[in-house]
Amino acid sequence: MGILGSNARDLCSSPSIVFELERCEKQDLLNKFQMDFNQFSYENPDMREDQATIADFHQRTEDLCNKIFIMFYYKTDIIF
Repeated sequence: MGILGSNARDLCSSPSIVFELERCEKQDLLNKFQMDFNQFSYENPDMREDQATIADFHQRTEDLCNKIFIMFYYKTDIIF
């Protein structure tokens, strides 16, 4: 008997464990968006107050929202 005990095989085959290990393209999109925004803000702190920059990030946010909505609606991880 291993360290995890006799129930280890049942635990590893649990759907919740598998779900947590699967990659999620939706989360990857969100993480990339957040990293890009933070990097831009770090490198260009003075541009965050610029109205054109604000409008651009609002558009990027809306585009991201639409992509994720389509992925949920069609139940797919295909990025359009």
